[in-house]
Amino acid sequence: MGIDGSYSLFEEETKRLYNGNIEHVIRAFFDQSKRMVQLGGFDIVGHVDKIYLNASKFSGFNKLQNLIDELMDDLLTAIAQSRLILEINTKSVESARISYPSRHYFKKINELQIPITINCDTHYPDNVIQGKSTTAVLLKQYGFTHTMELIGGVWQSYAI
Repeated sequence: MGIDGSYSLFEEETKRLYNGNIEHVIRAFFDQSKRMVQLGGFDIVGHVDKIYLNASKFSGFNKLQNLIDELMDDLLTAIAQSRLILEINTKSVESARISYPSRHYFKKINELQIPITINCDTHYPDNVIQGKSTTAVLLKQYGFTHTMELIGGVWQSYAI
């Protein structure tokens, strides 16, 4: 099911596929994300907590925060073990003060020494660096010193 579309479609699919149980949707999202990481075949993992976009609108979602944090820790550990790069998506940083993943997870990401790249998920070339400088400043506050940048077709560490 899609997690990034309209809330009405997300709600409809949650009812149809998961009997309206948002906890089951969240567990499936993280289970499938972890399986994807373990299978590999790519360099960057993005949208690791995008489930928040629509799931957070469900009644009782706040009661699941501890579960989500546990599932996220497990996913982040798998990303670290797989030596993948984690995308910090900045598309909504300036408009809604939201990044994916949320700054709530930055400390854990840094503790696990997961390499990061800052990216704006945009369809408009003029917005490609949207939120990047704001996010870089924030990441420094959490102890990050470098990002991974694709330079000449090779991933290289680049000072923030």
